[in-house]
Amino acid sequence: MTNATINSGAESIFEVSGIHEGDYDWNVTCSDLSLQSNTFEARRLTVDVSVPTFNELRVIPDNEFDLDPNRTVIVEGNISDNVTAIANALLQYRLTNNTEYTNVSMSLNASNNFFNASFNASESGFYNLRFFANDTAGNDDFSSVVNITVVNDRNWTSNPSAFTVSSQPSVNLTLGNLTINNSGDFELNFSFSSNSTNTSFNVTTTNYTVLANELARVEVQENATAAGIENLEVTVSATPDATPSSRVFTGRIVVAAGQPVFVADITNPSGDIEVEQGDTNIQFSADLDNIGEGNATSVNLTWHIPDNWVITLGMLNVSADDLIAGDSISNTIEVTIPDAATTGIFTVTANATGLNASGTDMNSLGLIFPDSVDVTVKVEEILGTEDVSGGGGAEAPSAPVSGTAAVLGGASGGAVSKQRIGSGETIYSTEEIILVRGSSEATPLAITNITSLVNVILLAFFIGSIGSVVAFLSWYHLKTTKVILKFEYRK
Repeated sequence: MTNATINSGAESIFEVSGIHEGDYDWNVTCSDLSLQSNTFEARRLTVDVSVPTFNELRVIPDNEFDLDPNRTVIVEGNISDNVTAIANALLQYRLTNNTEYTNVSMSLNASNNFFNASFNASESGFYNLRFFANDTAGNDDFSSVVNITVVNDRNWTSNPSAFTVSSQPSVNLTLGNLTINNSGDFELNFSFSSNSTNTSFNVTTTNYTVLANELARVEVQENATAAGIENLEVTVSATPDATPSSRVFTGRIVVAAGQPVFVADITNPSGDIEVEQGDTNIQFSADLDNIGEGNATSVNLTWHIPDNWVITLGMLNVSADDLIAGDSISNTIEVTIPDAATTGIFTVTANATGLNASGTDMNSLGLIFPDSVDVTVKVEEILGTEDVSGGGGAEAPSAPVSGTAAVLGGASGGAVSKQRIGSGETIYSTEEIILVRGSSEATPLAITNITSLVNVILLAFFIGSIGSVVAFLSWYHLKTTKVILKFEYRK
Protein backbone atom coordinates (compact mmCIF):
# COMPACT_ATOMS: atom_id res chain seq x y z
CA MET A 1 0.00 0.00 0.00
CA THR A 2 1.24 3.49 -0.85
CA ASN A 3 0.33 6.92 0.51
CA ALA A 4 1.85 9.96 -1.25
CA THR A 5 0.40 12.56 1.15
CA ILE A 6 2.37 11.71 4.28
CA ASN A 7 3.37 14.66 6.49
CA SER A 8 6.66 14.58 8.32
CA GLY A 9 6.32 14.09 12.08
CA ALA A 10 2.61 13.24 11.94
CA GLU A 11 0.98 9.90 12.63
CA SER A 12 -0.15 8.05 9.52
CA ILE A 13 -2.48 5.10 9.36
CA PHE A 14 -2.88 2.32 6.80
CA GLU A 15 -6.10 0.33 7.08
CA VAL A 16 -5.84 -3.24 5.74
CA SER A 17 -9.08 -5.15 5.15
CA GLY A 18 -9.80 -8.75 4.25
CA ILE A 19 -6.89 -10.09 6.26
CA HIS A 20 -7.16 -13.72 7.39
CA GLU A 21 -5.89 -15.57 10.44
CA GLY A 22 -2.18 -16.27 10.52
CA ASP A 23 1.24 -14.69 10.98
CA TYR A 24 2.23 -11.65 8.91
CA ASP A 25 5.49 -9.71 8.58
CA TRP A 26 5.15 -6.00 7.81
CA ASN A 27 7.36 -2.95 7.50
CA VAL A 28 7.28 0.65 6.16
CA THR A 29 9.55 2.37 3.68
CA CYS A 30 9.55 6.20 3.47
CA SER A 31 11.13 8.25 0.72
CA ASP A 32 11.39 12.01 0.18
CA LEU A 33 11.27 14.13 -2.95
CA SER A 34 14.99 13.54 -3.46
CA LEU A 35 14.21 9.80 -3.60
CA GLN A 36 16.19 9.19 -0.44
CA SER A 37 14.52 6.40 1.58
CA ASN A 38 14.70 4.44 4.77
CA THR A 39 13.03 1.17 5.81
CA PHE A 40 12.49 0.06 9.38
CA GLU A 41 12.89 -3.54 10.42
CA ALA A 42 10.11 -6.04 9.77
CA ARG A 43 7.65 -6.64 12.56
CA ARG A 44 5.34 -9.61 13.21
CA LEU A 45 1.55 -9.34 13.25
CA THR A 46 -0.51 -12.38 14.34
CA VAL A 47 -4.23 -12.41 13.59
CA ASP A 48 -6.28 -14.84 15.69
CA VAL A 49 -10.06 -14.48 15.93
CA SER A 50 -10.89 -18.13 16.70
CA VAL A 51 -11.72 -19.50 20.14
CA PRO A 52 -9.77 -22.44 21.62
CA THR A 53 -10.70 -25.95 20.49
CA PHE A 54 -11.67 -28.58 23.07
CA ASN A 55 -10.59 -31.92 21.61
CA GLU A 56 -10.99 -34.32 24.53
CA LEU A 57 -12.00 -34.49 28.18
CA ARG A 58 -11.19 -37.61 30.14
CA VAL A 59 -11.73 -38.57 33.77
CA ILE A 60 -9.62 -40.77 36.04
CA PRO A 61 -11.12 -43.05 37.37
CA ASP A 62 -13.18 -43.52 34.23
CA ASN A 63 -15.83 -45.91 35.51
CA GLU A 64 -18.69 -45.79 37.99
CA PHE A 65 -17.18 -48.68 39.98
CA ASP A 66 -14.29 -46.50 41.18
CA LEU A 67 -15.99 -43.10 41.27
CA ASP A 68 -16.84 -43.10 44.96
CA PRO A 69 -17.56 -40.23 47.36
CA ASN A 70 -14.52 -38.52 48.93
CA ARG A 71 -12.31 -39.77 46.13
CA THR A 72 -9.94 -37.53 44.20
CA VAL A 73 -11.05 -37.21 40.58
CA ILE A 74 -8.41 -36.29 37.99
CA VAL A 75 -9.66 -34.52 34.86
CA GLU A 76 -7.47 -34.20 31.78
CA GLY A 77 -8.19 -32.21 28.64
CA ASN A 78 -6.67 -31.75 25.23
CA ILE A 79 -7.17 -28.07 24.43
CA SER A 80 -5.60 -26.40 21.43
CA ASP A 81 -5.66 -23.18 19.42
CA ASN A 82 -5.35 -22.93 15.66
CA VAL A 83 -3.08 -19.84 15.56
CA THR A 84 -1.77 -18.74 18.94
CA ALA A 85 -1.40 -20.68 22.20
CA ILE A 86 -3.59 -21.47 25.19
CA ALA A 87 -2.96 -18.86 27.89
CA ASN A 88 -5.16 -20.20 30.69
CA ALA A 89 -7.37 -23.23 31.24
CA LEU A 90 -9.86 -23.92 34.00
CA LEU A 91 -11.75 -27.02 35.07
CA GLN A 92 -15.25 -26.20 36.24
CA TYR A 93 -17.26 -28.74 38.24
CA ARG A 94 -20.51 -28.78 40.18
CA LEU A 95 -23.17 -31.11 41.47
CA THR A 96 -26.16 -30.85 39.14
CA ASN A 97 -28.35 -29.46 41.94
CA ASN A 98 -25.95 -26.55 42.44
CA THR A 99 -26.19 -23.37 40.39
CA GLU A 100 -22.53 -22.32 40.54
CA TYR A 101 -19.43 -24.03 39.21
CA THR A 102 -16.24 -24.37 41.23
CA ASN A 103 -13.14 -23.30 39.27
CA VAL A 104 -9.83 -25.19 39.41
CA SER A 105 -6.77 -23.97 37.50
CA MET A 106 -5.32 -26.49 35.09
CA SER A 107 -1.63 -27.10 34.40
CA LEU A 108 -0.11 -28.42 31.19
CA ASN A 109 1.61 -31.79 31.22
CA ALA A 110 4.33 -31.36 28.60
CA SER A 111 4.82 -35.13 28.22
CA ASN A 112 1.36 -35.73 26.74
CA ASN A 113 0.20 -32.14 25.99
CA PHE A 114 -2.87 -32.52 28.22
CA PHE A 115 -4.04 -29.94 30.71
CA ASN A 116 -4.95 -31.51 34.05
CA ALA A 117 -6.59 -30.68 37.35
CA SER A 118 -8.18 -32.59 40.21
CA PHE A 119 -10.93 -32.18 42.78
CA ASN A 120 -12.41 -34.14 45.66
CA ALA A 121 -15.85 -35.54 44.89
CA SER A 122 -16.96 -35.14 48.48
CA GLU A 123 -20.63 -35.97 47.93
CA SER A 124 -22.60 -38.60 46.08
CA GLY A 125 -24.47 -37.44 43.02
CA PHE A 126 -24.21 -36.39 39.40
CA TYR A 127 -21.41 -33.98 38.56
CA ASN A 128 -21.18 -31.61 35.58
CA LEU A 129 -17.66 -31.04 34.26
CA ARG A 130 -16.54 -28.55 31.62
CA PHE A 131 -13.49 -26.54 30.58
CA PHE A 132 -12.95 -22.83 30.15
CA ALA A 133 -9.93 -21.63 28.18
CA ASN A 134 -8.59 -18.48 26.54
CA ASP A 135 -5.73 -18.00 24.12
CA THR A 136 -2.97 -15.42 24.10
CA ALA A 137 -5.00 -13.26 21.69
CA GLY A 138 -7.84 -13.02 24.21
CA ASN A 139 -10.32 -15.38 22.55
CA ASP A 140 -12.13 -17.60 25.07
CA ASP A 141 -14.80 -20.24 25.24
CA PHE A 142 -16.40 -23.03 27.27
CA SER A 143 -16.43 -26.69 26.35
CA SER A 144 -19.59 -28.74 26.32
CA VAL A 145 -20.53 -30.44 29.60
CA VAL A 146 -19.46 -33.98 30.48
CA ASN A 147 -21.36 -35.77 33.26
CA ILE A 148 -20.05 -38.30 35.77
CA THR A 149 -21.83 -40.25 38.50
CA VAL A 150 -20.24 -40.54 41.94
CA VAL A 151 -21.94 -43.16 44.13
CA ASN A 152 -21.24 -45.95 46.57
CA ASP A 153 -22.03 -49.03 44.53
CA ARG A 154 -22.63 -52.76 44.84
CA ASN A 155 -21.04 -53.77 41.54
CA TRP A 156 -19.22 -57.03 40.92
CA THR A 157 -17.55 -58.72 37.98
CA SER A 158 -16.29 -62.20 37.24
CA ASN A 159 -14.24 -64.13 34.71
CA PRO A 160 -13.94 -66.15 32.64
CA SER A 161 -17.39 -66.28 31.08
CA ALA A 162 -16.90 -69.80 29.66
CA PHE A 163 -14.87 -72.95 30.39
CA THR A 164 -13.91 -75.61 27.86
CA VAL A 165 -11.90 -78.70 28.90
CA SER A 166 -10.97 -81.99 27.27
CA SER A 167 -11.31 -85.11 29.36
CA GLN A 168 -11.28 -88.85 29.51
CA PRO A 169 -14.77 -90.34 29.84
CA SER A 170 -16.52 -90.63 33.22
CA VAL A 171 -13.91 -88.97 35.43
CA ASN A 172 -14.20 -86.21 38.02
CA LEU A 173 -12.39 -83.10 36.86
CA THR A 174 -11.93 -79.42 37.59
CA LEU A 175 -13.86 -77.44 35.03
CA GLY A 176 -12.07 -74.21 35.96
CA ASN A 177 -11.56 -71.47 38.51
CA LEU A 178 -14.15 -68.72 38.61
CA THR A 179 -12.81 -65.36 39.86
CA ILE A 180 -15.34 -63.15 41.65
CA ASN A 181 -14.35 -59.48 42.01
CA ASN A 182 -16.45 -57.50 44.45
CA SER A 183 -15.50 -54.06 43.13
CA GLY A 184 -18.27 -52.35 45.10
CA ASP A 185 -18.25 -50.61 48.44
CA PHE A 186 -20.22 -53.17 50.49
CA GLU A 187 -19.80 -56.88 51.23
CA LEU A 188 -21.93 -59.18 49.08
CA ASN A 189 -23.27 -62.70 49.56
CA PHE A 190 -22.95 -65.11 46.63
CA SER A 191 -24.81 -68.31 45.74
CA PHE A 192 -23.82 -70.91 43.13
CA SER A 193 -25.94 -73.36 41.15
CA SER A 194 -25.69 -75.50 38.00
CA ASN A 195 -28.00 -77.19 35.52
CA SER A 196 -26.10 -80.43 36.26
CA THR A 197 -26.56 -82.39 39.46
CA ASN A 198 -22.91 -83.51 39.22
CA THR A 199 -21.49 -79.98 39.56
CA SER A 200 -19.75 -79.13 42.84
CA PHE A 201 -17.90 -76.11 44.23
CA ASN A 202 -15.06 -75.74 46.73
CA VAL A 203 -17.03 -73.14 48.71
CA THR A 204 -20.45 -73.09 50.33
CA THR A 205 -23.09 -72.75 47.61
CA THR A 206 -25.22 -70.22 49.54
CA ASN A 207 -24.35 -66.99 51.33
CA TYR A 208 -20.67 -67.10 50.45
CA THR A 209 -19.42 -63.68 51.61
CA VAL A 210 -16.93 -61.58 49.64
CA LEU A 211 -15.85 -58.32 51.27
CA ALA A 212 -15.81 -54.99 49.44
CA ASN A 213 -12.89 -54.62 47.00
CA GLU A 214 -11.84 -58.25 47.46
CA LEU A 215 -11.39 -61.19 45.10
CA ALA A 216 -12.59 -64.75 45.56
CA ARG A 217 -11.65 -67.78 43.48
CA VAL A 218 -14.20 -70.55 43.23
CA GLU A 219 -13.26 -73.96 41.82
CA VAL A 220 -15.96 -75.59 39.67
CA GLN A 221 -15.88 -79.39 39.44
CA GLU A 222 -17.89 -81.75 37.25
CA ASN A 223 -18.10 -85.41 36.20
CA ALA A 224 -17.29 -86.00 32.54
CA THR A 225 -19.76 -87.80 30.25
CA ALA A 226 -19.02 -91.14 28.64
CA ALA A 227 -18.42 -89.55 25.22
CA GLY A 228 -19.26 -86.41 23.29
CA ILE A 229 -19.75 -82.84 24.50
CA GLU A 230 -21.47 -81.87 27.75
CA ASN A 231 -22.74 -78.29 28.03
CA LEU A 232 -23.19 -76.76 31.47
CA GLU A 233 -24.71 -73.54 32.80
CA VAL A 234 -23.42 -72.23 36.12
CA THR A 235 -25.41 -69.39 37.73
CA VAL A 236 -23.85 -67.04 40.28
CA SER A 237 -26.26 -64.82 42.23
CA ALA A 238 -25.38 -61.90 44.51
CA THR A 239 -27.27 -60.10 47.30
CA PRO A 240 -28.27 -57.64 48.67
CA ASP A 241 -29.11 -55.22 45.85
CA ALA A 242 -26.06 -56.25 43.83
CA THR A 243 -25.41 -55.09 40.28
CA PRO A 244 -25.97 -57.34 38.44
CA SER A 245 -28.11 -59.63 40.55
CA SER A 246 -26.76 -62.72 38.75
CA ARG A 247 -24.48 -63.92 35.98
CA VAL A 248 -24.55 -67.15 33.95
CA PHE A 249 -21.38 -68.97 32.90
CA THR A 250 -21.09 -71.77 30.39
CA GLY A 251 -18.95 -74.86 30.61
CA ARG A 252 -18.06 -77.53 28.08
CA ILE A 253 -16.52 -80.91 28.66
CA VAL A 254 -15.28 -82.53 25.46
CA VAL A 255 -14.72 -86.26 25.59
CA ALA A 256 -13.03 -87.19 22.29
CA ALA A 257 -10.34 -89.80 22.79
CA GLY A 258 -7.27 -89.27 20.60
CA GLN A 259 -8.71 -86.20 18.90
CA PRO A 260 -7.39 -82.61 18.77
CA VAL A 261 -9.71 -80.00 20.31
CA PHE A 262 -9.33 -76.30 19.48
CA VAL A 263 -10.41 -73.55 21.88
CA ALA A 264 -10.04 -69.92 20.83
CA ASP A 265 -9.61 -67.36 23.62
CA ILE A 266 -9.77 -63.60 23.01
CA THR A 267 -7.31 -62.18 25.53
CA ASN A 268 -7.63 -58.53 24.47
CA PRO A 269 -10.09 -56.96 24.97
CA SER A 270 -11.13 -58.95 28.03
CA GLY A 271 -14.81 -58.27 27.36
CA ASP A 272 -17.26 -56.26 25.28
CA ILE A 273 -16.05 -52.74 24.45
CA GLU A 274 -17.28 -49.43 23.06
CA VAL A 275 -15.45 -47.47 20.35
CA GLU A 276 -16.16 -44.36 18.32
CA GLN A 277 -16.06 -43.59 14.62
CA GLY A 278 -12.50 -42.59 13.73
CA ASP A 279 -10.84 -44.50 16.59
CA THR A 280 -7.43 -45.97 15.73
CA ASN A 281 -5.07 -48.64 17.09
CA ILE A 282 -7.80 -50.81 18.59
CA GLN A 283 -6.09 -54.06 19.46
CA PHE A 284 -7.54 -57.56 19.31
CA SER A 285 -5.49 -60.56 20.52
CA ALA A 286 -6.47 -64.21 20.57
CA ASP A 287 -4.87 -67.56 21.43
CA LEU A 288 -5.78 -70.89 19.89
CA ASP A 289 -5.10 -73.82 22.24
CA ASN A 290 -5.15 -77.48 21.31
CA ILE A 291 -6.54 -78.90 24.57
CA GLY A 292 -7.21 -82.34 23.08
CA GLU A 293 -5.18 -85.52 22.95
CA GLY A 294 -4.39 -85.59 19.23
CA ASN A 295 -2.36 -83.45 16.87
CA ALA A 296 -3.84 -81.24 14.14
CA THR A 297 -2.56 -80.08 10.75
CA SER A 298 -3.39 -77.24 8.31
CA VAL A 299 -4.25 -74.96 11.20
CA ASN A 300 -5.64 -71.44 10.77
CA LEU A 301 -6.60 -68.85 13.41
CA THR A 302 -8.73 -66.17 11.76
CA TRP A 303 -10.35 -62.92 12.86
CA HIS A 304 -13.80 -62.03 11.55
CA ILE A 305 -14.44 -58.26 11.66
CA PRO A 306 -16.79 -55.89 9.77
CA ASP A 307 -15.78 -55.42 6.15
CA ASN A 308 -15.13 -51.67 6.31
CA TRP A 309 -12.84 -51.76 9.35
CA VAL A 310 -9.21 -51.20 8.35
CA ILE A 311 -6.41 -53.44 9.61
CA THR A 312 -3.35 -51.32 10.42
CA LEU A 313 -1.23 -54.03 12.10
CA GLY A 314 -1.14 -57.78 11.64
CA MET A 315 -3.22 -60.04 9.43
CA LEU A 316 -6.68 -61.53 9.65
CA ASN A 317 -5.31 -65.04 9.38
CA VAL A 318 -2.28 -66.81 10.83
CA SER A 319 -1.54 -70.43 9.97
CA ALA A 320 0.56 -73.32 11.19
CA ASP A 321 1.41 -76.60 9.51
CA ASP A 322 0.55 -78.48 12.69
CA LEU A 323 -0.55 -77.88 16.26
CA ILE A 324 0.30 -80.71 18.61
CA ALA A 325 -1.67 -81.47 21.76
CA GLY A 326 -0.97 -78.87 24.45
CA ASP A 327 0.44 -76.26 22.06
CA SER A 328 -1.06 -72.93 20.97
CA ILE A 329 -0.73 -70.16 18.40
CA SER A 330 -1.65 -66.47 18.68
CA ASN A 331 -2.91 -63.73 16.40
CA THR A 332 -2.88 -59.99 17.20
CA ILE A 333 -4.26 -57.25 14.97
CA GLU A 334 -4.90 -53.52 15.28
CA VAL A 335 -7.78 -51.88 13.45
CA THR A 336 -9.06 -48.41 12.63
CA ILE A 337 -12.77 -47.63 12.69
CA PRO A 338 -13.47 -45.39 9.65
CA ASP A 339 -14.97 -41.95 10.24
CA ALA A 340 -18.06 -43.02 8.30
CA ALA A 341 -18.33 -46.50 9.84
CA THR A 342 -21.83 -47.80 10.52
CA THR A 343 -22.81 -47.45 14.15
CA GLY A 344 -24.28 -50.24 16.25
CA ILE A 345 -23.20 -53.48 17.89
CA PHE A 346 -20.85 -55.75 15.92
CA THR A 347 -19.50 -59.16 16.90
CA VAL A 348 -15.77 -59.73 16.44
CA THR A 349 -14.92 -63.43 16.38
CA ALA A 350 -11.73 -65.48 16.60
CA ASN A 351 -12.32 -68.79 14.85
CA ALA A 352 -10.18 -71.62 13.54
CA THR A 353 -9.91 -74.45 11.05
CA GLY A 354 -7.80 -77.60 11.09
CA LEU A 355 -7.62 -81.29 10.23
CA ASN A 356 -7.27 -84.26 12.58
CA ALA A 357 -4.81 -87.10 12.06
CA SER A 358 -7.04 -88.76 9.48
CA GLY A 359 -7.48 -85.52 7.49
CA THR A 360 -11.06 -84.88 8.63
CA ASP A 361 -12.21 -81.30 9.06
CA MET A 362 -12.36 -80.64 12.82
CA ASN A 363 -15.31 -78.27 12.39
CA SER A 364 -17.38 -81.12 10.98
CA LEU A 365 -16.63 -83.10 14.15
CA GLY A 366 -17.60 -80.21 16.43
CA LEU A 367 -14.10 -80.00 17.89
CA ILE A 368 -13.48 -76.26 17.36
CA PHE A 369 -14.83 -73.66 19.79
CA PRO A 370 -14.55 -70.00 18.71
CA ASP A 371 -14.60 -66.93 20.97
CA SER A 372 -16.16 -63.53 20.36
CA VAL A 373 -16.65 -60.06 21.81
CA ASP A 374 -19.26 -57.44 21.03
CA VAL A 375 -17.97 -54.05 19.87
CA THR A 376 -20.35 -51.11 20.05
CA VAL A 377 -19.49 -48.43 17.47
CA LYS A 378 -20.76 -45.02 18.57
CA VAL A 379 -20.91 -41.68 16.81
CA GLU A 380 -17.71 -39.75 17.46
CA GLU A 381 -18.27 -37.54 20.48
CA ILE A 382 -16.69 -34.21 19.72
CA LEU A 383 -16.04 -32.03 22.74
CA GLY A 384 -17.44 -28.85 21.30
CA THR A 385 -18.32 -25.56 22.92
CA GLU A 386 -21.29 -24.40 24.87
CA ASP A 387 -23.66 -21.61 23.88
CA VAL A 388 -23.23 -19.00 26.60
CA SER A 389 -24.85 -16.14 24.74
CA GLY A 390 -28.12 -16.59 26.62
CA GLY A 391 -30.20 -16.72 23.46
CA GLY A 392 -30.08 -20.48 23.08
CA GLY A 393 -31.42 -21.34 26.50
CA ALA A 394 -28.02 -22.15 28.02
CA GLU A 395 -27.14 -21.05 31.51
CA ALA A 396 -25.05 -17.99 32.19
CA PRO A 397 -21.36 -18.85 32.60
CA SER A 398 -19.62 -18.81 35.96
CA ALA A 399 -16.13 -18.05 34.75
CA PRO A 400 -13.77 -15.08 34.64
CA VAL A 401 -14.89 -13.85 31.24
CA SER A 402 -17.67 -14.51 28.77
CA GLY A 403 -17.26 -16.60 25.68
CA THR A 404 -18.68 -17.20 22.26
CA ALA A 405 -19.96 -20.45 20.91
CA ALA A 406 -19.71 -22.79 17.98
CA VAL A 407 -20.99 -26.29 18.54
CA LEU A 408 -19.38 -28.80 16.25
CA GLY A 409 -21.57 -31.22 14.35
CA GLY A 410 -21.40 -33.42 11.29
CA ALA A 411 -22.83 -33.22 7.80
CA SER A 412 -22.96 -35.10 4.56
CA GLY A 413 -24.51 -34.48 1.20
CA GLY A 414 -24.11 -35.79 -2.30
CA ALA A 415 -20.68 -37.38 -2.57
CA VAL A 416 -19.39 -35.73 0.60
CA SER A 417 -19.24 -37.58 3.93
CA LYS A 418 -17.72 -35.83 6.94
CA GLN A 419 -18.15 -36.45 10.64
CA ARG A 420 -17.22 -32.93 11.76
CA ILE A 421 -17.13 -29.42 10.38
CA GLY A 422 -14.45 -27.18 11.79
CA SER A 423 -14.91 -23.53 12.64
CA GLY A 424 -15.08 -21.50 9.45
CA GLU A 425 -14.87 -24.64 7.33
CA THR A 426 -16.91 -25.16 4.19
CA ILE A 427 -17.69 -28.52 2.62
CA TYR A 428 -18.97 -28.97 -0.88
CA SER A 429 -21.23 -31.48 -2.56
CA THR A 430 -22.19 -31.56 -6.22
CA GLU A 431 -24.93 -33.29 -8.12
CA GLU A 432 -25.72 -32.95 -11.81
CA ILE A 433 -29.40 -32.45 -12.61
CA ILE A 434 -30.86 -31.99 -16.08
CA LEU A 435 -33.94 -29.77 -16.05
CA VAL A 436 -36.40 -28.98 -18.78
CA ARG A 437 -37.23 -25.29 -18.83
CA GLY A 438 -40.09 -24.57 -16.46
CA SER A 439 -39.69 -27.84 -14.55
CA SER A 440 -38.48 -28.44 -10.99
CA GLU A 441 -36.45 -31.10 -9.21
CA ALA A 442 -36.07 -31.99 -5.50
CA THR A 443 -32.56 -32.78 -4.27
CA PRO A 444 -32.13 -34.41 -0.85
CA LEU A 445 -29.32 -33.21 1.38
CA ALA A 446 -28.82 -35.56 4.36
CA ILE A 447 -27.24 -34.00 7.44
CA THR A 448 -26.06 -36.10 10.36
CA ASN A 449 -26.57 -33.90 13.41
CA ILE A 450 -24.11 -35.26 16.00
CA THR A 451 -24.73 -32.39 18.41
CA SER A 452 -26.49 -29.11 17.72
CA LEU A 453 -25.20 -27.33 14.67
CA VAL A 454 -25.01 -23.60 15.19
CA ASN A 455 -25.09 -20.81 12.61
CA VAL A 456 -25.41 -23.20 9.70
CA ILE A 457 -25.69 -21.66 6.26
CA LEU A 458 -26.57 -23.92 3.35
CA LEU A 459 -25.73 -22.52 -0.06
CA ALA A 460 -27.39 -24.07 -3.07
CA PHE A 461 -25.76 -22.94 -6.31
CA PHE A 462 -27.29 -24.07 -9.58
CA ILE A 463 -25.38 -23.44 -12.81
CA GLY A 464 -26.89 -24.14 -16.20
CA SER A 465 -25.84 -23.52 -19.75
CA ILE A 466 -28.04 -20.45 -20.02
CA GLY A 467 -28.43 -19.20 -16.48
CA SER A 468 -27.91 -19.74 -12.77
CA VAL A 469 -29.71 -19.38 -9.49
CA VAL A 470 -28.37 -19.19 -5.93
CA ALA A 471 -30.42 -20.09 -2.86
CA PHE A 472 -29.42 -19.42 0.76
CA LEU A 473 -30.95 -21.12 3.77
CA SER A 474 -29.88 -20.37 7.33
CA TRP A 475 -30.70 -21.67 10.81
CA TYR A 476 -29.37 -20.62 14.18
CA HIS A 477 -29.89 -24.13 15.59
CA LEU A 478 -30.36 -26.97 13.14
CA LYS A 479 -32.56 -29.60 14.78
CA THR A 480 -33.67 -31.61 11.78
CA THR A 481 -31.91 -34.64 10.42
CA LYS A 482 -32.87 -34.20 6.80
CA VAL A 483 -33.29 -31.12 4.65
CA ILE A 484 -34.80 -31.00 1.17
CA LEU A 485 -33.51 -28.21 -1.01
CA LYS A 486 -35.90 -27.69 -3.90
CA PHE A 487 -34.70 -25.73 -6.93
CA GLU A 488 -36.85 -24.32 -9.67
CA TYR A 489 -35.01 -22.92 -12.64
CA ARG A 490 -36.70 -20.66 -15.13
CA LYS A 491 -35.19 -18.73 -18.02
